[in-house]
Amino acid sequence: MRWFGYRTRVVIEPSVPIFDTDARRHGGPRPRGEVDPESEAAQRMRRRVRIVAWNVIFCAGALAAVVGRGGYLDLMRYRAERDDALARLAEQRQSVAAEREAIERLRVDPLAKERIAREQLGLAPPGEIQFLLPREDAGGGVRPTKP
Repeated sequence: MRWFGYRTRVVIEPSVPIFDTDARRHGGPRPRGEVDPESEAAQRMRRRVRIVAWNVIFCAGALAAVVGRGGYLDLMRYRAERDDALARLAEQRQSVAAEREAIERLRVDPLAKERIAREQLGLAPPGEIQFLLPREDAGGGVRPTKP
């Protein structure tokens, strides 16, 4: 404090003099409401580090969930493989059903046996004469067949 141009010293505690300076005692009491700027900066830095760490952990987890083993991309690939396998299975079941129907027709219907013998094997019953006629094209012209 200054009174009449003289510098005076104010003593709060008899053993600790207070001068006009920015320096403060280490660990000394702070006036009420005053925040230590160094501890405030350290708290802000710790908070930022925690936020960055949590963001890194979250991003790594999200990335692992998308491209990792058993992640979203694997799931989509497995679903596509399953759909392809189910489609092939349906086709095979259809062809098996058609073959079973053909086998049943051959067992029951004698005309089916005769048709296969005539068309696929070129056989005819004894005494029957076969005539080979030319087939017609889709364009309307006649095309000779090979004997």
